[in-house]
Amino acid sequence: MTLIMSVTSKCFAGGIGCGIAGFLTNPADVIKVRNQQFTDAKYHSFRTTSTTIFMEEGIRGFYKGAAASVLRECTYSSLRMGLYEPIKLQYAIFFHD
Repeated sequence: MTLIMSVTSKCFAGGIGCGIAGFLTNPADVIKVRNQQFTDAKYHSFRTTSTTIFMEEGIRGFYKGAAASVLRECTYSSLRMGLYEPIKLQYAIFFHD
């Protein structure tokens, strides 16, 4: 059985999937940015940075910027995932690949 999705469905599915992924990976991104931004002893490794964030800000500290990350992923990735195949097919037709 072959499932053929419309471009709109692909855009929607890509945006939702990547938005969820952006939300789930946001804590690692927050830790990475703090490691890059600060040179303090409390931010010198993944472990100490995550402990510091948790102790000073609680669990919410790991989700700073999550709304912006999810919005970016939903908009950018919906177009990227949804339009990849139609553009690839048009490219193949145009260049006879």
